[in-house]
Amino acid sequence: MTETPISERFWLPLSQPPQTAEASGMAEAIAKYPSAVFAIAEDSRGQVASWQPIIQPHQLITGCSCGPESATTAAIQTLAAQCARAHWAVHITASHDDPGYRELRNWPNVRCVTTRLAEQTALLTHLEDVLRHRQLNGGVHRDAPLVLFIDGWHELANHANRHPATAALAMLLRLGRSMRIHVVMAQSPGSAIDIDIDIRFNIGSELHLHTNPYLAEPAQIGRRLAELRPTRSSYPSIQRGRP
Repeated sequence: MTETPISERFWLPLSQPPQTAEASGMAEAIAKYPSAVFAIAEDSRGQVASWQPIIQPHQLITGCSCGPESATTAAIQTLAAQCARAHWAVHITASHDDPGYRELRNWPNVRCVTTRLAEQTALLTHLEDVLRHRQLNGGVHRDAPLVLFIDGWHELANHANRHPATAALAMLLRLGRSMRIHVVMAQSPGSAIDIDIDIRFNIGSELHLHTNPYLAEPAQIGRRLAELRPTRSSYPSIQRGRP
């Protein structure tokens, strides 16, 4: 029997955030980077769709809608929680604010959560600088895994002064893999079509999420993320420290 490709299955939000042991710190995050795997979604039989960054450096997640308490936001927040628990350096830019993002903003290993256009552009250009710094200088954080979550790209993509943000994102997508910098983007299918060709080409495969009324609502999933909160921090916030 031929297995249905991951891009064609009927994927649902995770009914329960995965329970994994917290990494001891940055050194363990670096050591386990080659085998790191994070759960994204599940099908009706409970089979899990996972993201393995060393094989697929970037991931696009689409859903019937985007925004507070949507399936795509629930997926982004669950992935961010898993990465923070694995002691990756987590950065989030979202087109909206909600209780899940307000909670993650204060988590260890979540360096930045931005919901304003000016701050989102600043974060993207900052990460472009981090990429260049890693290329030229290396240093203690050279091999530390870094991930950028983008929950809704349409506002930045349609902004009059979008070039710095789009140029920075395009560079992160093209060159990030070699520097252990990864991008996960969530969009509605219609707005995903509007992503620049260069960005769309490099973002990787698409996983489409559906809403299942028989599973817990995304908001309830978000509230259970507290179980994954790390107890230790390997990175300062961007506001308090350097990349």
